[in-house]
Amino acid sequence: MAYPVETRSAMFNSISETMFEQVKDSMSLLPDNPEVQAALDAFGRRILDKSKPIMDRHIPTLMEGWANAYADMFTTEELNELLAFVKTETGQKFFQLSVDVLKSPYYTEPMQAYFVEIGELQRSELDWFLTEVRALKNRTEDEPVGSESVDREPATEEAEAPLPDA
Repeated sequence: MAYPVETRSAMFNSISETMFEQVKDSMSLLPDNPEVQAALDAFGRRILDKSKPIMDRHIPTLMEGWANAYADMFTTEELNELLAFVKTETGQKFFQLSVDVLKSPYYTEPMQAYFVEIGELQRSELDWFLTEVRALKNRTEDEPVGSESVDREPATEEAEAPLPDA
């Protein structure tokens, strides 16, 4: 009821577009080069365009999962109270605009700062990860790596690729 069927595709795809823009805006290691930016924009548009039909196929199960999660987290009485709210003009406005909150500078600016920091963390941990993957690939069953066992397939040769220059 809160997200009418006819608006769900636009809602989910709008979220994907907003997230891409936020990630793109936080990519501080990319050169400040118009051609690189144009390539990134084209890449993003290709991914977003190709992901729309995939998202549309998943919307029914996402909505079912969403409903099941609410049913698990709220009592029947609470769900009825939420339903009563959703039926009000304010409730409808709340749900219709809740996706737009993700586009507001009040939200996007702190989110971009978060993405920058997380990107830095991921880059700083990449060396560790590649070292672990290479060690897993090269170890024998009698030579465990670290103190924890790892239950996954060894990495392929691609893991030995050099790190890109920043």
